[in-house]
Amino acid sequence: MSARGCSVFGMDDARLVQVDDYKIDINPRGHLLFFHNTDKPGVLARMLATLTEGGVNIAHLGLGRHVGGSDSLGVLILDAPLDAAVLARVRSLPHVSNVRAASISSMDVKPRVLAEHAPTGLDARLAAGLHVHMASQPSVRPSSPCFGSGPTRKRPGWSLAALSNAAVGRSHRSRLGRDKLRRAIDLTRDLLQLPPDFVCGIVPGSDTGAFEMAMWNLLGPHPVDSVYFDAFGSGWHTDITRQLMIQHVRAITAPFGRLPDLAQVDKSHDVVFTWNGTSSGVMV
Repeated sequence: MSARGCSVFGMDDARLVQVDDYKIDINPRGHLLFFHNTDKPGVLARMLATLTEGGVNIAHLGLGRHVGGSDSLGVLILDAPLDAAVLARVRSLPHVSNVRAASISSMDVKPRVLAEHAPTGLDARLAAGLHVHMASQPSVRPSSPCFGSGPTRKRPGWSLAALSNAAVGRSHRSRLGRDKLRRAIDLTRDLLQLPPDFVCGIVPGSDTGAFEMAMWNLLGPHPVDSVYFDAFGSGWHTDITRQLMIQHVRAITAPFGRLPDLAQVDKSHDVVFTWNGTSSGVMV
């Protein structure tokens, strides 16, 4: 097996970006489990159920598609090493092959620039000073390890067994994903006892979702200055003009990677802008 990696975020975060002919993106550390699968629905769900039954927690998941093929390579980062019995059960799963477990306790990596991309002059002197630092796994853990995206603490009594039938590895746009979202919406409506003419939906809980909710609930009474200089701001400008169809909108923009002239903003208008344009690297 051959592997290729790189470092990002100030050269302090090593990433595994290719294993053999599989493109992947994961931070290799701790206890890893590699496996091939035929990329069939339900493979990852069965894998999760098997590990859950064995008391093993998955910290991260990476999935690499084969270049020009239909199979895939899965890489799981686990909180603990697999014992022989659990590993045997994983190897017996259908559509799973070439299961390999590995542990990385520490990594001493020095960046290496490919010859065709070798820097010259000042860039070469800067590159010579680059280093990679791999942080060790913390020895102190939270009193409750049951956290999810957010981070948000799970409900009392929650365990990995609750995810035994989860749609792991499936898109929320798939039929299975949409069915689960629909059930969550229906249960939420019943729990809140919403009137029949009220609409209940699920929106992203991120800053993007919050901003969308603010626009749809607050814009309209006043003219809008739409200030955009990255992909998110451009998308919001489209929402303002084509979805909300606000009549009086001024677009204050600049080429990608530059900040527009903010002196043009009329503070008597509603102002919509991205404080930190993560897609372009430009921020106020």
